[in-house]
Amino acid sequence: MSTGEFGPCATCHTAGAAHGPYTLWHKVPLCPACLETARRAEAEAAHPPDPVTTAAVAAELGNGQTDHLEALINWPLFWARDRTAPEWAIEPIIPRGKSIAVFAQGGLGKSELLLAVTAAAATGRRILNQPAGTPLRTLYIDLEQTEDDLYDRLDELGYGPSDDLGPLIYYMLPDLPPLDTPDGGDEIMRLATQHNAGLVIIDTTARVLQGPENDADTIRALYRHTGRPLKAAGHTVVRIDHAGKDLEKGMRGTSAKTDDVDVVWRLTQRDNGTRLTATKRRSSWVPEQVDLVRLQDPLRYELALETWPEGTTEVAFLLDALEVDPNASRRVAGQALREAGEKARNNVIGAAQKWRRQSGTTPGTTIAEPHPGPPRGPKGETHAT
Repeated sequence: MSTGEFGPCATCHTAGAAHGPYTLWHKVPLCPACLETARRAEAEAAHPPDPVTTAAVAAELGNGQTDHLEALINWPLFWARDRTAPEWAIEPIIPRGKSIAVFAQGGLGKSELLLAVTAAAATGRRILNQPAGTPLRTLYIDLEQTEDDLYDRLDELGYGPSDDLGPLIYYMLPDLPPLDTPDGGDEIMRLATQHNAGLVIIDTTARVLQGPENDADTIRALYRHTGRPLKAAGHTVVRIDHAGKDLEKGMRGTSAKTDDVDVVWRLTQRDNGTRLTATKRRSSWVPEQVDLVRLQDPLRYELALETWPEGTTEVAFLLDALEVDPNASRRVAGQALREAGEKARNNVIGAAQKWRRQSGTTPGTTIAEPHPGPPRGPKGETHAT
């Protein structure tokens, strides 16, 4: 069970147990979000905050106050918390729980790409060469298109009345308070919570601002009122933005736009497709570059021919020998390697796990090439596949 499968339950739905299109209280006592809250409360009860630290903070604040203790790291709980959840909302471009910016010059298809991948994710379709899976509930704030534009794009992407687009919570030209204000931040958080959205798309950044786009204080306010609260609540956030006059210098306006996000993708066109180049990435396992092919009938994006980082073969066979589940997260695979006395870079571990999930592919070749036969292990021995 995941947050993509069910909506709010009787505990958290704003309309109560007997209302709301996603109320499944009669089937499950708690929705995944409330279940996670309950699990965290249980873990915190097993690992209570250090009373000495709490008292020290209170003494420093004075008057018995303990403000912001919810943000204070409880180290036993920090190490005990389960971190085996998937690291990607949409692999390999949208890491889960992170803040991402995607920018391009006008007319290159940034909104089309984001709609294509989020609609596929929300309906559980095969996406970017990945198999079909659990729908990802997505809150899409569109301040650019008209309803006719959306119809044309969804039709071109192969969607129609028979498709369940319920998990794609799409707001068309909403009259929201600016998101760089307290009211705007509160409203977008309310919507994300109400709809139990794992992913939030904002199209585009300039349309949700009250202050000047080229003023660093405006972007800092956007982060303070919207970006930080959404991220702290576990939502993955993608902002679509415009490029400046010089594409190499990044997004239009202030350079502060890159400060508060974890990944910045620069979108450019290539023959028969799109290239995403990470001009910023806080996590080494996020690829530096992703090439996508734009296909027709229906319109869709798929990964282009892929290469693998050096060492993928060796790590893949080590993980095979350790009998690590190919579907396990990079963290789980890395822990298994460390326990066996082995080391590898995070991006290599992630690549090895990805290769192991994909049939008919050998590290060092490309996905689209035919399988050349049993690959060679780290010492030259052959392994059956």
